[in-house]
Amino acid sequence: GGIFTAVFYNSTSGSSKVLNAVPTDAPSAASYGTPMMFQGLRLMHRQYGSMEWPKLLQGAVQLAREGFSIDRLLGKALKNHEIKIRNSNLRDLFCDPEGKVKLEGSIAGNPKLADFLEKISTVMSSDAFFLPSLTQQLSQDLNLSEAKAFVGDMELRKVELTEPLTVDLEKFVLYGPASPTAGQVVADIIIDLEDTTKAEMTTGTPTVPSKQAIPSGELSPLSMAAVGGYVIAADSSGNILVIATSLNSPFGSGVLSPSTGVLFNDFPGAMASKVSFSASPFVLRLKDGDSVVGITAGGKSSVPFAVAQSVIKKVYFDKSSKEAVEGLMWFLDIGEDGATRTGVYGLPTSSDLFIPLIALVESHAGHVSAFGNLPAFAHSDGY
Repeated sequence: GGIFTAVFYNSTSGSSKVLNAVPTDAPSAASYGTPMMFQGLRLMHRQYGSMEWPKLLQGAVQLAREGFSIDRLLGKALKNHEIKIRNSNLRDLFCDPEGKVKLEGSIAGNPKLADFLEKISTVMSSDAFFLPSLTQQLSQDLNLSEAKAFVGDMELRKVELTEPLTVDLEKFVLYGPASPTAGQVVADIIIDLEDTTKAEMTTGTPTVPSKQAIPSGELSPLSMAAVGGYVIAADSSGNILVIATSLNSPFGSGVLSPSTGVLFNDFPGAMASKVSFSASPFVLRLKDGDSVVGITAGGKSSVPFAVAQSVIKKVYFDKSSKEAVEGLMWFLDIGEDGATRTGVYGLPTSSDLFIPLIALVESHAGHVSAFGNLPAFAHSDGY
């Protein structure tokens, strides 16, 4: 029930496209944010997918039906938001029979979501009926006034493929999403860091770029999209898909649809004048050689700085993808009002003060490799 941002790089054509399923119009009258994940996935599959639509969702259906083991990250989130969980119908998913939130290692499932995903993959597989059927299913648990506003938002907020924000420099090209994501912030930092790096070419801690390189309006407010999920997929041909999703707040609105098992997000509507730091997927193409790298990160306002430094490390300091997500980095501490508080220098990426979850997947010479700076939270499959 969240929002969806993705960057796809086609190695055959050497082109890239962005799907920004993020609301940018007038604030919604509905109590919950408009779910745009399903529409985004459907459009990406229609344009680039090779696997049959029903088969694509089989893994998600199985996971929702059979359940999954709660990892350390989710276990900590459940503990931190225990009151919110216990006072909403999320307790049906994340509380034990005694009413306590489940602990790390416990099994959590969502049978209603499994049924809903199966319906999406079969009954709702036709393009002509997909959105109307999806809207009807998701709105059936809402009261009359909420359902009317919700249906209107679902019909109004379409998803589409657009040209990416492109940073084309001497040694590389970086593709990413434009506003309201952090794409422009990352672009400004990289351009400034590139100028500094080319002048110094030292192996020390990267120099902090000038604040003038980052438009102040793009740094506030940072309460938007503090959390999210990320997926990077690549093949041996060099095609790369980077996806970032978010419910905005931890556990979104806290409202779980009883009939579909979908958790609604709590994005407040228009985001055109705000920056979503969770929606920060990028594709890096190196001009020297055939390496293509998918990059994304999580960690609130530290995201664009982590992404930019990973790019600079790999391109100008000739670091491996593994080294590009590790080691010392600087972070900019920004208050909820958008005011810059301080720059924090030389922190390891495992620091408790700022913990950006950086992930890189590289396709080079027919081989694919994956790296994350916190392996416990960066799960890889097939590498």
